[in-house]
Amino acid sequence: MNKTLGYGSLIAAAAVLLTASFYQPQLLSDHNKFFKEFVNHELLNVLGVILAITLASAAQLHLKFNEIEEEFKNRGLTKTRSGVHQATYCLIILFLMAILTDDNTGPSFLP
Repeated sequence: MNKTLGYGSLIAAAAVLLTASFYQPQLLSDHNKFFKEFVNHELLNVLGVILAITLASAAQLHLKFNEIEEEFKNRGLTKTRSGVHQATYCLIILFLMAILTDDNTGPSFLP
């Protein structure tokens, strides 16, 4: 998949969700039984396991990048390393957002 197709798909999906939320807001609200029951503590458990496995994989990638750079005596993986960092931070932020949106485990200071 090339970049243009990927960005186009992302924009199309965002447009569909935005249109649905504007014209039929009850589809994405608590009136939708599936979504209401989907975001709960079991989802957070699954996301926590996925986060732990992915963070371990990202750490292993960094160790392998170090081995490759030492073998070739060249620092050529900076862009790749930066992509792994960015993806890891985005995953952590998404997990934290899932925690904050969960009704049962959210902080008490949120409405």
